[in-house]
Amino acid sequence: MTAKMGRFALRWVVSASVVMVLTGCGEFDGTTGMASSVPTAVTTQPRGIEFMAEPCSPRQGFYPAADAYAGPAPHPVAVFAGYTAIWSFMDQQPEWMSQSDPLRYQLVVCLGISQEGGELIEECEFVGGKRLPQFRGRYLAKIYEAKSARLLGTEEILGSASGGCPTASVRFAPGERHWLFSNPDLYELRKGLSKYVYS
Repeated sequence: MTAKMGRFALRWVVSASVVMVLTGCGEFDGTTGMASSVPTAVTTQPRGIEFMAEPCSPRQGFYPAADAYAGPAPHPVAVFAGYTAIWSFMDQQPEWMSQSDPLRYQLVVCLGISQEGGELIEECEFVGGKRLPQFRGRYLAKIYEAKSARLLGTEEILGSASGGCPTASVRFAPGERHWLFSNPDLYELRKGLSKYVYS
């Protein structure tokens, strides 16, 4: 599935170093992280964090059995790029990003690519001599309450400044231009989401 974000079409996430591979096609369609209809209740028990992404769907969903955005901080957060929980590849996760029961996540954050990336970090070379520039990602983050899909705010979150080329293989469609955008690391997530997590 291809999710259109900004001027680019998101093809896949390279899990080895969590960078986004983007192509120079597609237009902004406004669906990522935005409701196109009345949100629908998800009543089945999510089997894992990857099943908590419904607030990010164009046909938005919410989780009535999830904990409300209330009570003492920190408030648990699930962050998604498309339908991928982006910190599932992090070596260390704070408690507010790691819950054994998915319904304990009070917040769902949906990341969409902004129209322009940040500064060039490095160039990555792949098998066959293909080279891709990697830019620092700039993400439009929409923060929803998991229990209601109520939009709580919108923030810009930067990708990691250190980058790191993916070690996994990457496929390329003929005739398309490609870029890499770095994903947010834990430091950038803390900075961008602290007022929701710790308030």
